[in-house]
Amino acid sequence: MMIYWITNVNDILTLGASEEAPINSETFDNEIDQELRYDELLNEIESTKAEIENIQKVSYDHIPLRIFKAVEKYVNPLTTDFTILGFKKTSPSYDRGRKIVAKYVCLDTGQVVVEKLFNDIRNSDGILTALQVTFNWYSEDDTIGLTKTEVVKSFNRYEAETYERKIRYRQFDYLRASVKGTPNEPYINILMNHYSSLISNYENSGNLALDAAMLSETDPTILAILSAPGARNDGLGYTTVLKAIRYQIGTIGLSEL
Repeated sequence: MMIYWITNVNDILTLGASEEAPINSETFDNEIDQELRYDELLNEIESTKAEIENIQKVSYDHIPLRIFKAVEKYVNPLTTDFTILGFKKTSPSYDRGRKIVAKYVCLDTGQVVVEKLFNDIRNSDGILTALQVTFNWYSEDDTIGLTKTEVVKSFNRYEAETYERKIRYRQFDYLRASVKGTPNEPYINILMNHYSSLISNYENSGNLALDAAMLSETDPTILAILSAPGARNDGLGYTTVLKAIRYQIGTIGLSEL
C-alpha cells in the first residue's frame, strides 16, 4: 500500500483512488513535541495555582497581629495591601540619605502595625543592583509576630546611578534642614556657598574632592565653622560640623563622630 503526505490541496488531484497521503515524519514529530510541551505547561500552571491556593489557606489567626484590627483574621497578611487599610504612614527614617525605615501605625493609638526595613543590595564591585525590603508585622504585645523579606526593585546601571544621585542630594538636604531656623543656619549657608561647586560636583557624580578640600582648608572663617559643634547624626550628643559632613558623604563611620 502506498501512503502519501498531502502538503497542498492540489496534490489531491494527483492521487489515485486507492492511494493515501505519505506521513512526513519530521512534521509529525514536531506536532507530538508541541503537544507534550503544551501538556507540561498546563501541569506547571496547575501546580502554581495549587501552591498559591495553599499559601492563601495558611492561617495566621493564632498570632495577635495588629493588622487584624482592619482585616478579618482569615485574611493572609503576607498578601494584603496594608497601605490602603487606613493606617498612618509616619515619616521615614534616613541614614546618609538612604531610606532605612518606614512605619505604618494605628491612627488612634500610634502603635506600629507594619514596619518596612530597606537594604541596598550590591555586587562584589560595590555596584547597586537591587533594593531589598523586610516587612515586619507587629503583635499586640509590641513584638514582631510575622516577617517577610523580598527584593522589591532590581536596578540596571542607569537606574542605579539615578538612585545614588538622589541619595547624595538628600544628604545635603539633611544638613541644610538640620539647621533651618536655628542660629547656626547663617554659618552653614556660608559653608555651603564656599564649597558650592564641590558640593554640586559631589551630588552629581559622587566625586570626593569636597572631603580633601575641607581637610586642607586654610580660611580662618571656614575653619571656625567646620570646627563648631554640630549635632551627631545618631542624635547622641554633639560632634563637629566637619565630622557631621564627612559622615554624611561616607568618608568616616559612626564610631568616628
